[in-house]
Amino acid sequence: MIQHGKYLVEAVALCGDCHTPKDSQNRPIMDKWLQGATLAWVNQLSYKDWSSHAVSLVGLPEGWKEADMVQYLETGMLPNGGYTKPPMPPYRMSHKDALAITLYLESLKDGNNSETDKKESATKSGEESSTLFDK
Repeated sequence: MIQHGKYLVEAVALCGDCHTPKDSQNRPIMDKWLQGATLAWVNQLSYKDWSSHAVSLVGLPEGWKEADMVQYLETGMLPNGGYTKPPMPPYRMSHKDALAITLYLESLKDGNNSETDKKESATKSGEESSTLFDK
């Protein structure tokens, strides 16, 4: 099931495109896989209601339980009842796929990924930026 989740994260949902920091040549920094990243292109395009920070998914977003992530991936609804901001898609996955992704993300906290930067700052130039999981 975890391998299926890994496949979905890497090849279908493409989570790393936003949730992994990029180097100066826009390549993912693999030792920071899914640890959260600033979405500079959102600020450059002046999308006011879009999130400019993708949270860490390593071990699930901070404060989320397994059931929260499964619910989100199945319904697009956050644990607080709201919805994510673009560019985060409002997923509508099957229970099997949602659970597989959740189990894969949880497995990353057990040494399959470094957590040193799990709680990356969501500020830029002293101003708060919104995250993909903000309401």
